[in-house]
Amino acid sequence: MCYACNRNFATSGALIAHTRCHAQEKRYKCFHFHCDYRGLTSSSLKAHVRKHHTAKGHVPKPYRCEYCGLTFAKNQPFVEHQHSTHDEMKPFTCSICSRTFRRSVGLSTHRRAHEIEELEQAEVHLDDQ
Repeated sequence: MCYACNRNFATSGALIAHTRCHAQEKRYKCFHFHCDYRGLTSSSLKAHVRKHHTAKGHVPKPYRCEYCGLTFAKNQPFVEHQHSTHDEMKPFTCSICSRTFRRSVGLSTHRRAHEIEELEQAEVHLDDQ
């Protein structure tokens, strides 16, 4: 029996799923890029995806290749595409030292190292004055 509304359920699993609506525990997160939707149930998440991320008659494709823009409905083909097509590619280039990176996040991390180096050099220069 539910502690909040005294409703009875046939199974403990159904009771646990029901009590989440009282606790507002939204544990089903949308897997689409830049979507922060969270649902109470898996069915509410499915309804959200159908309504907001699926064109009529089309399968949603949430996995997008950052190199070529190709999209995939499932993670496994996406990963296989990355490895077979782009493993040797390093399209992200540092404008300071020309070092190349496979992913934009690698370049961003590397740029921070340049920024820290510049700050340290500026501090040394100030100390010399």
